[in-house]
Amino acid sequence: MTKSQLTYNNKLLVDLQKSLKERYYIEVGILGDNATQLHSDSSYTNAQIGAVHEFGSFSRNIPRRSFLYDPIKEGVDDLMQDGVMNNLFNKYAKANAIRKWYLLLESYCESFVNNAFVSSFRGRWADLKRSTVERRKQKGNVQQFPLMDTGQLRRSISGRVVKIK
Repeated sequence: MTKSQLTYNNKLLVDLQKSLKERYYIEVGILGDNATQLHSDSSYTNAQIGAVHEFGSFSRNIPRRSFLYDPIKEGVDDLMQDGVMNNLFNKYAKANAIRKWYLLLESYCESFVNNAFVSSFRGRWADLKRSTVERRKQKGNVQQFPLMDTGQLRRSISGRVVKIK
């Protein structure tokens, strides 16, 4: 009677386990010095102005125009539903390059935010009040899209991938 020998190369499994031990998270928003920088037309910081628009202000009669949470949530949900990010996650995890997956996801999130600005979040943001349009015209600004007066808020958005220690 002969014995058969079974060998198994578990390098892929070992690489996958190693890759998954590295844990990261993504930050996208008004980060670092951009948060504390004063907005050019007011005494408010970019972060303060961003918060007012992200959540709205009942007392100042400013409607909610989410440029972070809603666009990112919807965009990531679409990517996950389409299986795009799952397929890429598997690819990068197998290659022991999970950080690259996070970098790609962070890039997607920044693009979702940018697209929200240029499309008024696909036309879902409340239109500007007539008084706001008139004030902009008096300053020589013909921009009539919400959150696009000076472009400073939009330019203050950035992202990064952070490794959990």
